[in-house]
Amino acid sequence: YITAADIAEIVGCTEQTVYSILRLYRDFGQANNPFRTRSRRPRTLDQGDLTYTHSILDANPSVYPL
Repeated sequence: YITAADIAEIVGCTEQTVYSILRLYRDFGQANNPFRTRSRRPRTLDQGDLTYTHSILDANPSVYPL
C-alpha cells in the first residue's frame, strides 16, 4: 500500500496534487477534467508523471478505492 504522501514525494509534487489527480481519475477515468476549459498556466505534472501515477493505480487498485 503506497500513500499519497509517498506518491507526492516520488513524482515531486504536493500531496494535494496527488489527491486532486486521484479525484479526477475517480470522477472522469482520466487525470484531467474533460469539461474544463484550458488555461494558459503550464501543468504541474507532465504526461510522464501522469502515466507513472496511472500505472501505480493500475498495479495497486486498493491504493485509492473508487
